[in-house]
Amino acid sequence: MNEISAVGIPYEITTYTSDVRGAGTEADVYVVLYGRDMCTSQKSLCPNKNDRKKYFNKGEVGKFVVEVIVCVCDVT
Repeated sequence: MNEISAVGIPYEITTYTSDVRGAGTEADVYVVLYGRDMCTSQKSLCPNKNDRKKYFNKGEVGKFVVEVIVCVCDVT
């Protein structure tokens, strides 16, 4: 699991990359966590460019922990 270092409340994110032709990316992948009353800023799941192939390659499952400073509570 790729740990994104920060101090705060951890949220576990799982990504599933398709296994169809052309699936996968070497681009930076971001998430924004949306709650009932607020949302986080954009968070990179894999800042290290060399690791992106491992996590976002065709057919891969990636697990990440994103820590945020504020509680988003019920994530939608």
